[in-house]
Amino acid sequence: MSMKLIVQGVLARGTARSIANLSPYVAGKTGTSDEENDAWFVGFTNDVTVAVWIGYDNADGKRRTLGGGSTGGSVAVPIFEPGGVGQCCAESRARSTIARGKTLSHMQVSRTRLR
Repeated sequence: MSMKLIVQGVLARGTARSIANLSPYVAGKTGTSDEENDAWFVGFTNDVTVAVWIGYDNADGKRRTLGGGSTGGSVAVPIFEPGGVGQCCAESRARSTIARGKTLSHMQVSRTRLR
């Protein structure tokens, strides 16, 4: 069994099942740090890999939590799908706008500072 098939299960049956409709084309892994300080989802297709991380900068030395229930599946996965990354996956699937052999180096993401 390939690693891609294993992490497709995260979408099909696991912590990212809210985007299960993408599981034949997308694989990924969610994560949450101790005390819910950070949460993330890394998803990929054959053409694109995108990581969504949510957390505080903590440059001031204080550790702040995102709050109870703030897991990768509940806060990072919803950012992955709508419009941006979900659209890239749909386009990749259709091969309509992402050309084979080209690399997507970065995506512009709207950033909101958590308080």
